[in-house]
Amino acid sequence: MEAEVQDEVEFEGDYGLDVGKNQEQESHDRVSYTDSALDKIGQVMQTLADLLAEREKEKDKNASSTSHTVHGVKVPLSKFLKPAPPTFKGVDNSKDLQHFLDAVWCRCEAMGCTDHRAVTLASFRLEGEVVVNWYKSKRGERAASSPPVAWKDFSQMFLERFLLESVREARTYEFEKLVQGDLTVTEYEVEFTQLSRFAEYLVPTKERKIKRFVHGLNSYLFKAIGAHEFNTYSAIVDRARAWSS
Repeated sequence: MEAEVQDEVEFEGDYGLDVGKNQEQESHDRVSYTDSALDKIGQVMQTLADLLAEREKEKDKNASSTSHTVHGVKVPLSKFLKPAPPTFKGVDNSKDLQHFLDAVWCRCEAMGCTDHRAVTLASFRLEGEVVVNWYKSKRGERAASSPPVAWKDFSQMFLERFLLESVREARTYEFEKLVQGDLTVTEYEVEFTQLSRFAEYLVPTKERKIKRFVHGLNSYLFKAIGAHEFNTYSAIVDRARAWSS
């Protein structure tokens, strides 16, 4: 009987030790599992942090110090340069001059640039000592407190400097005599807009510009539109197109 009690005591003692060891092992396993899970979570968070950092670097690269914010959107120089707009090297050539100004402005307008930002972007496409020095001197003449140069003012100064006087006079004469004739309304409007740059004294105000455009239309359009009043130049152009179609 005493032997049986001793065996039972020893069994319970061994069982207690085994249970204690198992509980200790389970606790160790849980700790190891928790550490492993935390390590994995840490790795994931680090990966996300790296991705965010790379994205910020990419933004900084695309929107460099030459970028400009327009209505909350940055306009980087890299976007302006793709595809590459034409350059101007200071040669007196009326076709190249007008093509240069039109190409630069079309790109800037498509990107939503303000007109003074367009002037800055255009300066990146000036090449040759003569034209580059001209731009620097014009910029240096302005007081620090002066507002940025508007595109209209830049275009006028640009044409006055690099377009031959004989060519400017010829363009002015063309504008003075311009009528629609065989041109479509769209073709007439393009000619009117381009040539008016050389004779701004004839269209100094919005009202004078509208009046001169209407007077140059073919007679049936003039009769249909002339009696109406329009607040904007674009409105009269749109109405003329609608009547002619």
